[in-house]
Amino acid sequence: MRKQLCAALLLLFCAIAPAYAEFVVFNLTGAISDVSPELASAFAVGAPVSGVFSYDTSVADVFPDPNGGEYPGGFNSSVLFGSYAVGGTGGSVFVGNDQSGRDFFTGFLTSAEVSGAALGAFVPVRLELSLEDFGATVFSSDLLPAASQLANVSAFDSPFIVLFFQNPAGDLAIVDAAITALQPQQVHEPRALALVVLGCGMLALLRRRERCSEAKRFSAG
Repeated sequence: MRKQLCAALLLLFCAIAPAYAEFVVFNLTGAISDVSPELASAFAVGAPVSGVFSYDTSVADVFPDPNGGEYPGGFNSSVLFGSYAVGGTGGSVFVGNDQSGRDFFTGFLTSAEVSGAALGAFVPVRLELSLEDFGATVFSSDLLPAASQLANVSAFDSPFIVLFFQNPAGDLAIVDAAITALQPQQVHEPRALALVVLGCGMLALLRRRERCSEAKRFSAG
């Protein structure tokens, strides 16, 4: 019985573990550095920018290139440009390692994923966060970076976040902001807690059965 229970526990862990995900989460701060004339009534250069973004480190690279990684579906963000709120989930991440002499991390939400209020005829169609190192010294691979690799903003020559708007005629307008600080946290998916609880429960059951067996042997003796 003990061997069967251990085998069941092992199989259960193997089945659940691949579904476990770890989200790297950052708080960001910055200031608006550029505004298209069409949006000048809603945004001001120098206004504060703050928000949060995250990426799922369990997402697989779908781009077969040793110097570039593409990770779809795991990027999420919520940002305040001044008092204007925008955000979304299910975006993608690109990681470049020594591509044309630069490293970069780019997370973005497309028109299907980003949500924010319309400003006249202009609606938000893309939110893009980019950290670029023109010396190609920050990353050593195209894997999704650890939190510590992004936390040092000064290691990047061009850390920015930009919000794109578009009107029905197809005209684009932007709000660009320089990122001045990133504060990382790591948040584990609730499924991890369930895995731990389940494992502890199985081990407790195993121990209880062993004690019962020992008690029966003692009584029989």
